[in-house]
Amino acid sequence: MHRYIKHGAILGVHPMFGPSAEATGQNITLTPTNGKEARLSSAMGHYLGPKGFRTLVMSPRKHDEMMGTVLFLTYFVGFVTADSWKLLRIQRFSGSSSTSFRFLMPFVSSIVESSPELYVYLQVSVPSACRADRLFVSRAKEWSGLVREVATKRSLPSACLGCANT
Repeated sequence: MHRYIKHGAILGVHPMFGPSAEATGQNITLTPTNGKEARLSSAMGHYLGPKGFRTLVMSPRKHDEMMGTVLFLTYFVGFVTADSWKLLRIQRFSGSSSTSFRFLMPFVSSIVESSPELYVYLQVSVPSACRADRLFVSRAKEWSGLVREVATKRSLPSACLGCANT
């Protein structure tokens, strides 16, 4: 932007919510790149705070890394959950589900209805998303193993004990 706008202050602003959200408690990220923009972001923070917004100030690079990771993890969890539900034929249980399952269903539906191209781009192009991918898969395997380990130590009957390699 600095290349094209020669006069005035330029401040990257990313509202972390949609147009239908209430203002109270919503996050807005500000991304100054120099002293003039830092002063402007401070003034914006003082203006937005009393209106119920929380402001976060970071560099554009840090913002892009954070957003790549956050979006990737959101898409990853959504797509993997939807695929698992499909393979497990879990939709038939939706009427007798827990509160957390009923909370998860619209989240997963919104991810499945969105464009997978963004997810693919993030996974293969954004270094922080690539690291998040490897870490998430690794941690999922570790958590699964920990559950099996606890079940074994406590001599709990478990259908999962026989599927350690699946």
